[in-house]
Amino acid sequence: MGKRKKPNFIKAALTKGAEIFKKQRRALASALLVLGAVLMLLPSLYKSYVEAEVKEREKHLASLEDFLVVEPRYDHGPIKADPKLLESISTKENIPIRVVIPRISINLAITPARVVDGAWEIPETTAAFGLGSAPPTVVGNTVIFAHARKELFGPLRSVKAGDDVYIFTSERWFAYKVQEIKTVLPNQVEVLQATSERTLTLYTCSGFADTKRLIVTAKSSPDKP
Repeated sequence: MGKRKKPNFIKAALTKGAEIFKKQRRALASALLVLGAVLMLLPSLYKSYVEAEVKEREKHLASLEDFLVVEPRYDHGPIKADPKLLESISTKENIPIRVVIPRISINLAITPARVVDGAWEIPETTAAFGLGSAPPTVVGNTVIFAHARKELFGPLRSVKAGDDVYIFTSERWFAYKVQEIKTVLPNQVEVLQATSERTLTLYTCSGFADTKRLIVTAKSSPDKP
């Protein structure tokens, strides 16, 4: 008897399987080559990415230079005092001792603040009255400031035009209404200049990294003392 031949369909299946295997092997080889190339390029690609990221951050920081004030001692302190306000007319009787803003629950003792190196000192636990600014008993600009902490002037960010503000001395009290709210840079001392009417200026830190100051201007209420 002669040798039995394999059926044609088996032969065709084996041939097809061999062709598929060859194609998959070639595809796998190509994939491995690509992966190897990527792995070889990865360090240089990562280095380029890091360098680009560093340049972008340096560019961003450079764009902020106009807003950043590099004065470590006063980074979170008050605006620089206007040199024209260095002659104090305050006495023990007319110096403010308490500030109250009922709507935003501010009720703080006030400490007199001296001018040191061209800027007012700022207390850690109370509001401050800038010595050299006008006491509330006379016509002029009364300057009160504090840190932007929640137990100090943090709530000042929620103040609104028309809010009542009360300043107390040891002998009497004075009523004001908020007229204007704005933010300025620390060197914009014009907000502290003397005025021809009874004015109250409140301020605290504001802005990115506390680089700006929130200014609240209030005017004496005509129907109050």
